[in-house]
Amino acid sequence: MDTYSAALDAGNVPPLNAAQTLKLKQLSLLIYAKNPHNLTYAELQKLLRIGSIGELEEFITTAIYQGLVAARLDRKAQRVSVTSVAPLRDVQAGETNILEFQLERWSERCTSTLEDLEKQIVEVKEAAVAKHKQQQEWETTVKELMDEGQKKGGKNGTATRTNTKNKRGFLGLGGGRSGGHKDVDMDEDDDEGQIRASSTRMQRTKKSFLGKGR
Repeated sequence: MDTYSAALDAGNVPPLNAAQTLKLKQLSLLIYAKNPHNLTYAELQKLLRIGSIGELEEFITTAIYQGLVAARLDRKAQRVSVTSVAPLRDVQAGETNILEFQLERWSERCTSTLEDLEKQIVEVKEAAVAKHKQQQEWETTVKELMDEGQKKGGKNGTATRTNTKNKRGFLGLGGGRSGGHKDVDMDEDDDEGQIRASSTRMQRTKKSFLGKGR
């Protein structure tokens, strides 16, 4: 890695903003700190292109608080005493192929995961459509059964009441108030029986219908 001063001397530094310039100087400090000769105020000012001692001390203090270096400022000796330096995380030239391979593998895993998610989304949508269709078919079947039951109930009720009245009239039981009540009771019993029969048929049909849906 080129240091800040080396990059400036070689003309390899593109236009940088203040934050980028600070970061490049901090990375350069990690390299300079490995050589005690570079740790005088005068030398660091020259290497880091820092104009004043106050600015240099502020720069070193910031690096200490950020954990880049463990050091103390010796103002009397005009030196920076460094006891440890954070490890550099630069990628070496021989590591680029490994890094590229790892990134390709990671990209492949991401692509595979996205494909699996897309398949699951399609399956969920198809299941929802099928369920909706099944529900509509069931509702249609229920409506048809109810209509059919109502039609049959109307016909059977009329025929039953007619036959009952004829039969009771023939037997001489149709007259009087009490006989009329008995006719009504018999009609109501017939209607209840038809409703129960219709409900039973609907339940059986539903079980059969749902069994086919599975």
